[in-house]
Amino acid sequence: MQRLLVTAAIAVGVVLSAAGPAMAIPSLSGAQITPADTTAGAHENVTVRFDVDDLGPTGAPGDDLRDLDLLLPPGLVGDPGAAPECAFADLERDRCDPASRVGTTEIRADLKLSALELTDQRIRGDIYLVPTRGTEPARLGIVLRPVIPILNIPLDPLAIESPVRVRTAEDGGLTASLRDLPRTQSTPLGIAALKITRLQMQLFGTAGSGNAFLTNPTTCGASTLRIAATTYDGVSGAATASFTATDCGTVPFTPGFGVDADPVGADVPTAARATVTLPFSRDPSVRAQTQPRRAVVALPEGFELSPTVGSGGDLQGCSDAQFGQRSAAPSSCPAGAQIGTVQFSSPLVDAPLTGKVFLADPAPGAPLIRIFIVAEQGAQSDALRIKLAGVVEPDAQTGQIRTTLDDIPQLPFTSFELRFRGGQHAVVSTPRSCGTYTGTSRMTPHSGGADATPSATVSVAGDCPDPAAFTPSLGFSASPAQAQWDATITTAVSRPDRQARLSSMRVSLPPGILGRISTVPACPVDAARQAACSADSRVGTVAATAGPGAAPLGVEGPVYLTESIDESFAGLAIVVPAKVGPLDLGNSVTLAKLFVRSSDQGLDVVAEQIPTRLQGIALGLRSLELRLDRPGFTFNATSCAAQTVRATLGSDLGGAAPAEAGYQATGCENVPFEPTIEASLTGSRSDLAKNGHPGLDVTVRQTGQEANASSVAVTLPKGFAADPDRLKRACPLAKFEANDCPDSAIMGKATAITPLLPEPLAGDVVFVLAPGSGLPQLRLQLRGRLAIDLVGKVSVSGTQLVNEFGGIPDVPLSAFRLQLDSGDKSPLSTSEDLCLSQPKVLARFGAHSGKTKERTVTPAAPSCTPSATLKVTSLRAGSPELQLRADGATRKLQQVRLKLPPGIEIDRAKARNLIRLQAGGMSSGDRRRARVTVYKTRLDVTLPGTGAQRINVLLRKGALRVGSLTRQRRNPRLNFRVDVSQPQVATRSSVLRTRPVRSLG
Repeated sequence: MQRLLVTAAIAVGVVLSAAGPAMAIPSLSGAQITPADTTAGAHENVTVRFDVDDLGPTGAPGDDLRDLDLLLPPGLVGDPGAAPECAFADLERDRCDPASRVGTTEIRADLKLSALELTDQRIRGDIYLVPTRGTEPARLGIVLRPVIPILNIPLDPLAIESPVRVRTAEDGGLTASLRDLPRTQSTPLGIAALKITRLQMQLFGTAGSGNAFLTNPTTCGASTLRIAATTYDGVSGAATASFTATDCGTVPFTPGFGVDADPVGADVPTAARATVTLPFSRDPSVRAQTQPRRAVVALPEGFELSPTVGSGGDLQGCSDAQFGQRSAAPSSCPAGAQIGTVQFSSPLVDAPLTGKVFLADPAPGAPLIRIFIVAEQGAQSDALRIKLAGVVEPDAQTGQIRTTLDDIPQLPFTSFELRFRGGQHAVVSTPRSCGTYTGTSRMTPHSGGADATPSATVSVAGDCPDPAAFTPSLGFSASPAQAQWDATITTAVSRPDRQARLSSMRVSLPPGILGRISTVPACPVDAARQAACSADSRVGTVAATAGPGAAPLGVEGPVYLTESIDESFAGLAIVVPAKVGPLDLGNSVTLAKLFVRSSDQGLDVVAEQIPTRLQGIALGLRSLELRLDRPGFTFNATSCAAQTVRATLGSDLGGAAPAEAGYQATGCENVPFEPTIEASLTGSRSDLAKNGHPGLDVTVRQTGQEANASSVAVTLPKGFAADPDRLKRACPLAKFEANDCPDSAIMGKATAITPLLPEPLAGDVVFVLAPGSGLPQLRLQLRGRLAIDLVGKVSVSGTQLVNEFGGIPDVPLSAFRLQLDSGDKSPLSTSEDLCLSQPKVLARFGAHSGKTKERTVTPAAPSCTPSATLKVTSLRAGSPELQLRADGATRKLQQVRLKLPPGIEIDRAKARNLIRLQAGGMSSGDRRRARVTVYKTRLDVTLPGTGAQRINVLLRKGALRVGSLTRQRRNPRLNFRVDVSQPQVATRSSVLRTRPVRSLG
């Protein structure tokens, strides 16, 4: 069994002993380590020597050397396979085969036997390879051949064993140890006490077998030997010695490199292996290869880290403390952290060291993905154990996996194999296409020479699907499905395994499925990009699966409502937390724009860039399920017609595929439909008179708990007609569509209030002449955070005008107001006095649920209510004039009473001749019987018969008296009270506030 030789084996030291004063400190001096040739990597003899001083008088008890450790420089190593082992029995009898000889030793000691004291006596011997004990990698056997001084009579040989260990927790160097050194030597004359004064040994570059045994370090810095000694009293001493290897630039460094993967085909989880090899020779004339100090191994591009490594749910990390890189004890990494295996073959051991690769816990300031490697001979605490820490870095653009091992100790090896586990929870997935792929490496030698860059190829063959294939599917549901009710809206997109990856999507929802945007505070876009939205903005949940194979990784995350993204109506931030076991890759944020289609007000959800890679790791999304589940946010359509959800899904290879899913709300018969209508005639009194040009103000209202209107047809009252001259102002459809209509074509305003938005929609009412439409149409362009376009078709039913808006989108409108201008801009004319005819408006409503409703309303006519105006002149002159005008609007006037303000009185004596009354809309006989009655502070106008439509009363100068205080006030404000009486209507009172004017004109 090959064993690790320590090149320094040593210290044979042997026998020794010496007694001195208690607790004397062992002083080691004159330490030397001298190669016969310092050429780096050469197989040369190396001599170690040091003196032992100040241990007290010979024979003094309590201070003899007990333990000695020789800590050889890193890189100074021997090959235990270079020579056969000498059995222990042969070692004790000094019968070892010369082929086992790997060195010599010489001890100088002072000897005391009774009264006889001999100084500086030399004891020579040889060093052999012997079998190991337990788990140690190597053991040296030292045979000392003492003689009786002067007489040179040989004594029994003395055999000493020296175990060799690898300092894996430190610098990877070798340590040879001697324990419990003897303090006496039996002779024919009695027991002699020994005190060592010098120890020297030489390890051979070439063993007795003729094979290369000892190898110089391949680094040309200082190579330092450390010596540690301890007395039987427990007092320690130490010494060091160094040498420097030379000619490192010519040390050979020709590593080999190989990559391999399980033959499973393309785009599947797989086990992946990377192997580094180094040539090895036992020819003494061949310089040893230097070892890599740093190795960077890149698997072929296309082999990528797979999210499925964490899909089992039990992936853990190993902490630095559990790994214990600077400890020789076994690691205590949890089984759930193992992601691979390792095998290390070296000429220092007869069988490969095997071990495990663990995923490390993330550490502050360190790369995200670290690995811990433990290769060992066994689980025993004192077994040979090598621990390495590495970093795995996927390329940010291509995902190519680069593994870096740094600070590799100078231990010779012939091969090092790192294997990432396979199976459904594999660490790595194969390329998406079959073919031959090349892996690369870069290895930096301990010698300081040029890096080596060997490469290797691996073939991916067998099951090779078309990587560009892309046949995604779409799923959609609303729960509950009851029309008009609040519901959780779920949209699911998925693709078959081993197809092109999802990179974009456009999903068109049926009209009527909407969300109450105004109830949710929108997340700023910059915060959304960083996944830093407030919980108040959350509107749903996303569930995603990622990775190839039968066990993709499943994760869930929040969905937030955002502000407008690139002029969209609003947006969604779909946040998928990319957490794989202990690794937090951050958040994959997909920003989806929400657009409202002007055609039917349905929503389009557009995600133009779905992330396919995060920190270099391919996400490989297999499915994306978007659930808008915030209570009170989304709701069903109010139509129960079968509808279709349509999607266009894009792949990362440039392909696109359509997908569809069905949707149908239920229970429309249970949804109420109770719209109301309000109307008023606008314009001046003359606009409402015969041949006038009235305006019309119509408002339709609905509650939020009913079906949405799909159509409304309004039949105007009798007496309304379209003005032929003003019809000519209609804008041609082509100009309207080009947004090039003149202002003369604008006939009014429209406003819509929806509970979905915090602000109303508004726009112009444009008179548009479409080819073949006959009468012009009313075109509405409601604008705000969304756009609604409506077309009102104008027709004639009998003698009445009908304006019908069809195709109203399935959008809740709490109020819709249409205002047609009066006067010069009105498209309407009157064939009778509207104030006298008491017109009615008929509205017929249709709902998206299929229900209908009719409403009749008598429009209000503010201009048709009685009105009065008053003017006063020459107030400061003390002889004012007053003019009162009154109009009965829809009913004739029977009496008008004017009450004067304080400070103004009627001179009743003069007033009789200074009052003029004009009455319109009454017969000449009734006009003659009309009278004006004057009082001190008021006047009454009485109109007999059916009354008058309007009156004009003038009080000329001299009819009124003004008090001095009122005259002295500059431009006083005067309050007159007017009471108007009409048939079948309660008396109307109003206060007319006026200031004096210069003229009654």
